[in-house]
Amino acid sequence: MIRLLSYKEVLTFICAIIGLAIAFNLNCRRKSKPKRQKKLGFIELFAGRDPIVDIIAIHGLDGHREQSWTAEDGTMWLKDLLPGDIPNARILSYGYDADTRSFAQTSTQTIFHHAVTFTENLSMLRRANPK
Repeated sequence: MIRLLSYKEVLTFICAIIGLAIAFNLNCRRKSKPKRQKKLGFIELFAGRDPIVDIIAIHGLDGHREQSWTAEDGTMWLKDLLPGDIPNARILSYGYDADTRSFAQTSTQTIFHHAVTFTENLSMLRRANPK
């Protein structure tokens, strides 16, 4: 026989599930790598030999301007591998506040705001370092 749950029982069940999810998430975070430091803006990974083009890597949500492109063995393909194939390119990586999962603080900026900040920073970089 199937019994209908009362409102209080359903609410208790939902709270228990949420509690388990939070506990699981906290446990996973404790086992994960140490919190990575936020590094925002541009970093030049390779200046290029007589550069004729800029290659700019932009990470995705919850990404990092350097760690998103680095393998577990420490090889950062943008800096360690790509320059050999495209020596006439200046290679940059751009970091922005893309934190969507932090309990402490998540980004409140919109994609549009990130885009405006990116273009302003790129314009300043190119004025300061015209190559």
